[in-house]
Parts: sequence; C-alpha cells; structure tokens
Amino acid sequence: MQTENQNIEYKSSWHDDYLQWICGFANAQGGRIYIGKSDSGKVVGVENYKRLLDEIPNKTKNLMGITVEVNLLQDGDKYFIEIVVLPYSVLVSLRGRYYYRSGSVKQELTGAALNEFLLKRAGQTWDNVIEPRATFADIDEKSVQAYLVMSNEKGRYVLERLDHKYFIKQITFEGMYRIEKSEYPVPALREMLINSLVHRSYMGSFIQIRVYDNKINIWNDGTLPEGVTLESLLQPHSSKPRNLLIADVCFKGGLIDAWGRGTIHIIDACKKAGLPEPELKERDGGFLVTLFKNNLTEEQLLKLGLNQRQIKAMQYVKEKGKITNKEYQTINECSRATANRDLSDLVEKNILLFNDIAGAGANYVLKPIAS
Repeated sequence: MQTENQNIEYKSSWHDDYLQWICGFANAQGGRIYIGKSDSGKVVGVENYKRLLDEIPNKTKNLMGITVEVNLLQDGDKYFIEIVVLPYSVLVSLRGRYYYRSGSVKQELTGAALNEFLLKRAGQTWDNVIEPRATFADIDEKSVQAYLVMSNEKGRYVLERLDHKYFIKQITFEGMYRIEKSEYPVPALREMLINSLVHRSYMGSFIQIRVYDNKINIWNDGTLPEGVTLESLLQPHSSKPRNLLIADVCFKGGLIDAWGRGTIHIIDACKKAGLPEPELKERDGGFLVTLFKNNLTEEQLLKLGLNQRQIKAMQYVKEKGKITNKEYQTINECSRATANRDLSDLVEKNILLFNDIAGAGANYVLKPIAS
C-alpha cells in the first residue's frame, strides 16, 4: 500500500478546501488525490461519487482554469475517486490565492515567497532582473576598481567592523612579538557572510548579525533550496545559489573557492580553532548559522553527552586548572570507581588529558587545542 508523499494525498471524503491541494499540485510537480481513502491509504469508500465525478472537474475548470483527470475506482464493494493533476508551466491561482505542494505540506505563497516563485517559474533570479530606475550614474567606480584588484589578487573580506568593534582578541607574546588571536576563526566568518550574500532572498528582510557573550550568528532571509537538506550541507554537495549573478561575481572575485563547500569550510575552521561545531538551522523563513565561542559551557558539554558529575567537574577544572581523582570524588560525593569511570570517559572524549604521573601528582587538565 502506497503511503502519502509529495505527489500523493489521501482524503476520506471531499471538501471544497481540497481544491487548494489541486492548485498546489498544479504549481509543483503534479500529483494524485484519492477521495475515499484514509490517511494510511485504506479504502473507506465515498457515497456521493456520482455527484463528485461532475462537480470536481467543473469547479477546477471554473475556479482555476485548469483541467484534471477524475477517475472512479472500485475496491470490493467500495468506490473511491482518483484526481490526477498535471504540473502547469504557468502559475495557477484559486480565488486569487496561490498554493504550492512542498514535500507532504500544502503552502500558500504570499509576499516575497510568491515573488520569488514567479521569478523562478519565469526562469529568472532576483539579481538578473533589470532595475528600470537604475542608471550608469549609480555605479560606484571605486567599488568596481576595488573588485578588479580583489579579483586579480584573490583578495578576501577583512571583516574590520566586526573585528574591531565587537570581538575581544586573545593576546599572547612570543618573545618580543605580540600575537593576537580572534575569538572566532576569520575563515568561518567569511564563509558565513558570503553564504548569506549568495543565498539571501533580497525580496525579504536584511541580513542580520547578532553578537552575544558566548556566540555569534548570521541569519539571511530565504530557506534552503528545494532538494537541499541540513544533512546534505555536512558533506560536499551541489551548490544551488538563489542569486546566480551575485554568486558568479563572488567566485570571479576569489571569494568562493569551490561550489558546495561553504558550510564544510565553516565546520572545519571551527574544529581547527578548537571551538564547538557550529549550529546550522532553518528559522523564521530563513537560514541561521551560529558559532560558539566556548566549548566548555554547560550547553556544549551536554551536547557531548556529559553527565552532571562530569559537568560539575569541568567547572572545577576551569576554575582550578586541574582536578585529581580524589577531588572528583569529593565534589561529587561519589566512589573512586565512579570517578575513574567518569574521568576516563572525559579523556576518551578528548576533553581532559591525564598527566600520567604516578602517586599524589596524578591529575587531569584540559586538553590543549592543536595549533
């Protein structure tokens, strides 16, 4: 028995609201709606099938201007109806409203989403539509020259405003030399900005950057392209930029090294800097990337699967710089065996490092970040 999917919908009885589903299928890849079947696909039958055989195609034609195939089928002594909807190359509306089938969900297209869908249906993207109000006087020659220099030299974003105004740099010295280390890896920030520029829906809201005490995130309007999932972003994937011309300019300017690698570069940069793995998610109709400053917060430690004893011990290590088995037993009021097990687990998770000193000098310290 076939289950519901992006092309199949089951309804136990008919309601005129289901015309929205027909509209959604017509604007997507087409599909089939079965009237007289339960959500699981079991035939429950429909009694008024003779009336529906005339009513459904007439309402579809009169209200949407499209033709659907309506078939009467039988399973034992029960009748059910199959509605076959073909995909349409023009946008179909129902009473002035537009619907679209995405996955197993019917969505109403409005505002920026509708504009973007119209562009896509016309084979256009936002950045290649001519702006009739623009003139050559609007072109900034300095920006063009800067781009040409950047293109030739394979330049990169400096991120000066974020770097100087919001970030606190860790300062160390090697001999007479002052070494400054940014709170977040610049390559990760650079990829986050480029991704937001290339994939943003420019008919929606602005790109938003939020800096917190322990994290920074960048959000751009526009969800992931169809066929792209959060899981697929974790490995090399086909790039589907929303704005093709902007993507091309960034590539020719040396800002994009390879297609379909941006999120991987962000993750790798954070791992190399010893930071927690970044968080990627769709939120509020857009895409959000978050970098975390500290991998020793309770939130991050919980993600690593630490128990409350281990988390309590990590707070102790952050304050004291080290911890012994005896100290672990004391602060957690646990047995030596439990302390051994918990501490060994922290070593296996590459969080703590055992100094391998016999006797009273044996202790555990934070594992240093590889440079």
